[in-house]
Amino acid sequence: MKPKNVPKDCIDHSRSDPISAADDKVEIKFSNPDAHNVEKVRVDGCAIKEGAKCDWLIVCRDLSICHFVELKSKSNVEHGHTQLKSSISHPVIKSFIGGLKRRCWLVTSQRHPNSPELQQLKRHYKKDYQSQFSYVERGAKLSLS
Repeated sequence: MKPKNVPKDCIDHSRSDPISAADDKVEIKFSNPDAHNVEKVRVDGCAIKEGAKCDWLIVCRDLSICHFVELKSKSNVEHGHTQLKSSISHPVIKSFIGGLKRRCWLVTSQRHPNSPELQQLKRHYKKDYQSQFSYVERGAKLSLS
């Protein structure tokens, strides 16, 4: 069975700089100085209605990249990983992003040191989800590319 498409009302198109993804008290921004066309997909409750899912998917086809974003105002980072992994694996999202390069961001209110556990987690995302993973503190401004 072919997966359904992401509903059009879940996608906002923007060329603004920066591109912002926010939820409650947590926000992350992606710089877009070259005004690339960016698709900002509301995943939680829109593109994916049931099960674990991340908050946002930021897609820049001009740069062949997409960013999975989970925003955590509390410290439940394990659930955040579940949400990211479920979103990456979801048939609708996989169909939507195709072969784009993938990055996953878990945005938290606390700093996460570069520990052996973090290195293992990064290897897991790369091997099992063909994705780069990083923690980032709320309010960060990251490169779209």
